Amino acid sequence: MKCGVLTGLLAAALLCPAQSSPVTPEQTLSAVPFRGQTVRLSAWLRVAATDASVRLWMRADGAVQSSDSPVNSTAWTRSEITLKVPPGADMLSFGVLPTGSAAFFTNEIALVAIPVPEVTQLPAEPANLKSPAGWDMLQSTDDAHTAFKAGYQARTSSTGCRLDPPCALLTSPASVRPGSWGSLLQSFSAARYRGRTVRLRASLHLQGAGREDYARVWLRTARRGEGADAESVPEHMDYREVRGGDWSPVEIVRKIDDDIEDLSIGMMLLGKGRVMIGEVSFTVLPVPVNAGVRQTTLAEINWPALPGPSHQEQGQIINAASAHSLRYIRDLPNFFCNLRIDRSENRNDRGWRERDTLGVQLGFSERREHYKLTTVNGRPTSAPYRSVGGALSEGDFGSVMAEIFRPRTAQFHWDHWTRLRGHIAHVFRYEVALPQSAYVLEFVGTKGKPRTAVTAHHGYVFIENGTDNILRIEQIADPAAGFPLRYTSNAVDYDWSDVGGVRYLLPLSSEITMGSLTVRSQNLVQFHDYRKFTAESQIRFDQQGDQPGAQP
Repeated sequence: MKCGVLTGLLAAALLCPAQSSPVTPEQTLSAVPFRGQTVRLSAWLRVAATDASVRLWMRADGAVQSSDSPVNSTAWTRSEITLKVPPGADMLSFGVLPTGSAAFFTNEIALVAIPVPEVTQLPAEPANLKSPAGWDMLQSTDDAHTAFKAGYQARTSSTGCRLDPPCALLTSPASVRPGSWGSLLQSFSAARYRGRTVRLRASLHLQGAGREDYARVWLRTARRGEGADAESVPEHMDYREVRGGDWSPVEIVRKIDDDIEDLSIGMMLLGKGRVMIGEVSFTVLPVPVNAGVRQTTLAEINWPALPGPSHQEQGQIINAASAHSLRYIRDLPNFFCNLRIDRSENRNDRGWRERDTLGVQLGFSERREHYKLTTVNGRPTSAPYRSVGGALSEGDFGSVMAEIFRPRTAQFHWDHWTRLRGHIAHVFRYEVALPQSAYVLEFVGTKGKPRTAVTAHHGYVFIENGTDNILRIEQIADPAAGFPLRYTSNAVDYDWSDVGGVRYLLPLSSEITMGSLTVRSQNLVQFHDYRKFTAESQIRFDQQGDQPGAQP
């Protein structure tokens, strides 16, 4: 790589010789879409040695803004700057400015247009996590205009808590209307969390509830102008549900986008009963080394504000994407490819560590996937694929897509625009309720006896504008209370690959996370070397089922 030129992945080290006027890696694009707006440039930065430093900079027709504090740390550090683009600006340039001779690294660089900041009264972070004091109570309504007091109440309790009292107690009235709910919530500014990954944790104990009643912990993000009222709360929300039994720890992990203004967290009771809520925490996760830092490129800059599609257009987009998914497996040829799976885990919150790196050969024939483990940490092996234990996944070649787009299965809601690997894409949030779901989780305990369960799930589908190709699927499981896997997510990126002289949309990479009460696992999967599966192929694959397994 030539020093001073930003091309391709920004995670590569840029080594510049010492000089009085260091060369500046930069990118330039048209400023027309950003005229009159404030733009924010952000990135994770680090240097190889503390005698060097690196900072972000932007320029638009002579208006220059550089970061106030250069980064001279060998640990990943987030940096961001803003710039008001002049109304008549033609070009916008930005990049990183290194000093010294040591290598520097960048990750997750993003450029977004933001509204002019306004004075906000929202607190900087959540408070009163041990009691409902200071939280707002939002209750179900008859319609969009008239609210009624459903009768849900919240108070602090010092008895019955699982650990470290006090805890919160949310209670329904003796009788409730069908569909009634009450939710404790609080909102706070997203300023200190933008570009970072946050984790919301809580333990819930639901009592006196019926079969259709449940409790929920939720985390919601909001862009400017989106309030946390009864109609808008379901949008941009991730949640975990508890349906009775003993205390159930739950966890939500979410990356906060750079254009998010407000965050809201809440504890909800849907139906009747009472739910005790304890051990609530809201924390920022550190950037793990070789575990979960997705390498992004400058092509993944968020797209400026565009008008959203009409309700009719949304239906047409989903119908077209559904037709694509139904043809997807049918049209795929028989082929081979190689997988590199980097697995990391965190046991009992002692920190992330690398578990191993697997080399896997995958064969796709007769619309089925077949796996053969070839290496473990670079050493050849003849062991079966599933014998390595830990978190494993299967089904990226159509199973996830087919489940989501099965007729009369999912509900879709248009969420936002984005730009992914140079493609403008619609992002739809989807939800699949338990009665419609065919998504199976499998957990293999230390004694080797598997447990399986069908689970509801939700997530996001990225659909290319104009072609309706599916570019990315993020699938998040909503396991029932008591199942050993407390959360599971799988994000699959699709791109064009050549197989036998014909281009097909195939998995490019995936990121799988799984978590039990004591072990959290993360797999980063890269797909490469696609080639045609011929009749002369002499490879014997493992014989196993189609479902993923996890073993602590």
